[in-house]
This record gives sequence, C-alpha cells and structure tokens, in this order.
Amino acid sequence: MTRASVPCYRTPTIWLLLLGFPLVASSGCQTDATCATAADCSCSVAAACPGEDGPCSTRTCKASRCGLDMAAAGTFCGTGSICDGAGQCVDERVVWTSLSSVGAPSARSLHSAVWTGSEMLVWGGRDSSEKADGAAYDPKSDSWRPLSSTNAPSPRHSHSAVWTGSKMLVWGGFGEGQFLTDGAIYDPSSDSWTKMSSVAAPQGRTFHSSVWTGSEMVVFGGLNGAKPVTGGARYRLDSDSWSPLPVGNAPTSRLGHASAWSGDEMLIWGGTDTFDWLGDGARYNPASDSWTKMTDVGAPYVRQGAAAGWLGQRLVVWGGWDGGNYYNDGGLYDPAGDSWSTITSSGAPSPRRDARGVVGGDRLLVFGGCGGAACGEHYADGGRFGAGAGGGAWLALPSGPLSGRVDHTVVWTDEELIVWGGRSDGGRVGDGARAAL
Repeated sequence: MTRASVPCYRTPTIWLLLLGFPLVASSGCQTDATCATAADCSCSVAAACPGEDGPCSTRTCKASRCGLDMAAAGTFCGTGSICDGAGQCVDERVVWTSLSSVGAPSARSLHSAVWTGSEMLVWGGRDSSEKADGAAYDPKSDSWRPLSSTNAPSPRHSHSAVWTGSKMLVWGGFGEGQFLTDGAIYDPSSDSWTKMSSVAAPQGRTFHSSVWTGSEMVVFGGLNGAKPVTGGARYRLDSDSWSPLPVGNAPTSRLGHASAWSGDEMLIWGGTDTFDWLGDGARYNPASDSWTKMTDVGAPYVRQGAAAGWLGQRLVVWGGWDGGNYYNDGGLYDPAGDSWSTITSSGAPSPRRDARGVVGGDRLLVFGGCGGAACGEHYADGGRFGAGAGGGAWLALPSGPLSGRVDHTVVWTDEELIVWGGRSDGGRVGDGARAAL
C-alpha cells in the first residue's frame, strides 16, 4: 500500500461566518504545507478528510494530514476489475496473440512443457502414436527451434518434466507398449540430452506428479496398467541417483491428484484410486524425509483432475470431477495451521476437470479443461484467482483464438500465459496462443 497526499480543503468562508467562527485568511490552505499547521485544515480522523473511501483507496489521517492509502496495482476490486495502483478500479482486458506455427511441433496431446526463463520447451506427447521430439518457443521473437533428438528419451506420453534452473528433466510415461522407468536431461545451452540412471528408479507410471526441490526431482503416484502406483522416489541430479520415498503417513495410491511445491514441502491432495475418489492428502518434507498428513476438516469434496498451485503461503485447489459431478469450487490449504478455507466460486469458470493451472504472480491461472457427458465438452476459456477476504476473487480469462481443449500445457513467463497443444473436438491440435496478464 502507498500513501498519496490529497488537498486539505478548508471550510468555505460563508460557512465559517454562519457557524460563528472567526474569519481567517484562506490563501494557500489547500497546499500540503499549510495543511500540516492550519487548525481549520488539519484532521483528527480519516473521516474528516474530503472524499469517500473506495475499493482501491482508503482515506487516512496521519500526523494531522489527510492522505490516501492506495491498493496495490492488480488488487481485485470487483468481478473483471483490478486496481490500477492510483486509486482507480479499472477493467482488466486480456489480449491474446497466436503463436507462430513455423517450426512448431506437430499436433499432439499429453506432452510436457516447461519455462526456462526465456523459452518454453515442449517435448513428447502423442497423436496417432507416441512422440520423441520437441521444440523450444521464444516469445520475444515468436519463433520455434527444434530440440536435438540425439540421446533423447524414447517416444512417450503422460510423462513428467521439471525445470531445474538450467536443465529440463524428463521421466516416466508410456510408450511403445510399456510403462517407462527411464528418462533424460536436456541442456538448452548446448542443445544436448544426457541419459538419467535407471538404477533404483521407481516403477513406471503415467499421470503422476513431480516437483523440483532445488536439488532433487520428487515423483509421486500415478498409474501403471489398471492399478494406481504406490509411493514414489526422489532423483538427485548431482549424483544421478534414485532413492525411494518413505511409506509412513504417505498418501494412499492415487492418480489425477493435485500437487505443488511450497518451497520446502511437496503437497499431495485428492485424486482417484480408480475405485473411488479421494479428498485427503499429505505433505512430504525432503529435509526430514518424512510425510505429514493434512487435515481433511474443511477440505473440498473428493475429486480428481483439479487445477492446483502454490499461492503465497497456501496450496490452492480448484475444479475437478468426482465421477459424476464437475466442480468450479475449491479450497486453500495452509500448512502452517494445517487448515483449509473455502475459495469463492463467484465469477469462476464453469465447472470442469483437467483445466491446466499455473501460478502467475499472486494468482492461479487456469485454462481449458472438459465437462459434459464423457468429458466431451472442451473449454476455451479460464480464469484468474487471487486469494483475499471473503474467499478471494476471480477475474475472467476469456476465450481467444484457440479452440476448446484438454490434455494441453500452460506455462507462465512472468509476463504472459502461454497455452499450447492438446486435444480438441476435431482431434489433437498443434497451435497455441499467449496472453499478457
């Protein structure tokens, strides 16, 4: 919040006379200098200052001076509106820009994408068959370059990928008729791949979650055949080695769960075990190599396919499906207090599952997903959620040049949301767009 000076308006002379006050000189009474000293201009409470409080500015009285506390730029002030940092509540309009298709990967879904700080790296996925190629997209030049295929992982989809700060790790997935236990490391500075060790690697899987801790990739859950996978493992890049996660207090076997990295813990919540839908979770701490169960008091109802992210100091979970109903509600989990709070569904996107989510600044950005019979309705819009009083607030993320889609990817560049690929009504797509937010 910032404080801005406003004129300290002196009571008009005619009113001073009518009220019986002595007449004093009025020159300069509206300047900051005289407001600090003139008795008839000073304030004792904020309500004595001129004007009215608004959603983006609050009157203040500090050291007998009138002022305004301005809400920070980007603060929600109503459905579809944000504060501009100068006290005004303005519409936030979203402008989409289509990505160049020159040199882009072929149409696919269930691929991976990571943001490096300057490029979006897209790899793998499937169309009529699994893919073993990829490309890097530079939003500054709106251009693609192919990734080397030498020593790249074998063709696969539904794998995981994480960015370490300098390299992309790709692991797991399904390809060539099997669930895969191998992976590789891509270095964009040299456009080269290095194989990852498979010694002590976890069971092959799809639809699992993975996070980068700063030194390790942690993998949990997923599907192998018709069965959910039990447990997970951690991979150390510096030693090219795997070690299993502990089982005590760990979540039960599941896939399609929500996951996020808090800065010191991996949080797992919800999902399905293929027989039922789940509404519980746990936190894994690599430093102590231990799990802590999360309370389910106040948690959202059971579901899979929810969008999730680490927002400030809390896990945010939104949307999903419980086998019958689609949802557009969710919750915020605070690990410090082991507590849940509800987020508003007012202004949220329509109920859906498998919307892709990414945290951009102080908001959870969600796009796409599916609903309806057999998840056959594909959505081309989304929303932007910001935490706050009353369950927070949503801003719309309106549809742009892209068709509705699922099994796509989203990344946040610190300036723009980039959406690429996926599966639409007409099959797999190989297009994308970006929106400055």
